[in-house]
Amino acid sequence: MAVMTSLFKSYTCNECKSGRSFTPQSIETTINTYGEKTLLNKIIECSCGNKFSIYEGIIQNLVSDNIFSALEAVCDLRYHDTVQITVGKEYTVNLPRKLLINQVFLTNIDAGAVVAPNFFSSFETDSFTIVSSESKDNDSGFKKVGENHKVSWAVFGKSGDKPTETWILLLTQIKEQIIHGQYNIAVLTSEMMFESFLDKSLNKMLISEGLSKEASYTILESMKNIYDKAHKLLRDLNGKGLSSDKSINKEWVKLMELRNKIAHGENIDVDKKKAEWALKTALDAIFYIYMNSSVDIN
Repeated sequence: MAVMTSLFKSYTCNECKSGRSFTPQSIETTINTYGEKTLLNKIIECSCGNKFSIYEGIIQNLVSDNIFSALEAVCDLRYHDTVQITVGKEYTVNLPRKLLINQVFLTNIDAGAVVAPNFFSSFETDSFTIVSSESKDNDSGFKKVGENHKVSWAVFGKSGDKPTETWILLLTQIKEQIIHGQYNIAVLTSEMMFESFLDKSLNKMLISEGLSKEASYTILESMKNIYDKAHKLLRDLNGKGLSSDKSINKEWVKLMELRNKIAHGENIDVDKKKAEWALKTALDAIFYIYMNSSVDIN
């Protein structure tokens, strides 16, 4: 079953930062014929001359400043448009259908504008409201009450209440944390994301060995050492533990050490570059497990 390509539909060159996207329909034949992992390993040659695999490009896209990259995995519906609104008046946007809205993005230049209400994840709706107001600085060239200006909006949402996997939700949180400068928290969440994916993978592998869900849960709960899970148990079940790839494992161990220092209250200075490194390290480890898994992880 195709898992990663159903979640992530864009990839980016790590040299020139140009991006591409694909649709599940466009790659369906390739996946059915050769398998998803063959597709993910396919080497792409960018127009800048850089060569990389599709899965490496997916990771680069998720680490990039593209604020929409992780939302693709959560939301199966996206609508966007540009509307003209009047400063001081509410403007209601009616959507083609009801959906569980995850996030609304506004792009406007001539006046301040916000979405009301600003939290939609707990109920279905087919509309939202944009509220526009004057700027405090009336001499800044911003529109004033009664004047019109254009606002572009984009909505990301879900067509149903199917639960989203924990590691994917954590991925979207990391992106938000980096955007808002919460770099230390992004490091902690990156490790949590990896651990969530690791436990999910190990659970599938244990069940494939004939264990019940209860027995698998008991084994994983009894193992409190993340290194034992990532190195020993993963190797015993799958033939390859994280330590089988020295480069990925080296960076992951560094991530764990940084995570522990932050979690234990040490005064660690983490900048955006370091937070993005933490995210990439966790994603590298996740894709390594996925690409080398002999069990269908979904």
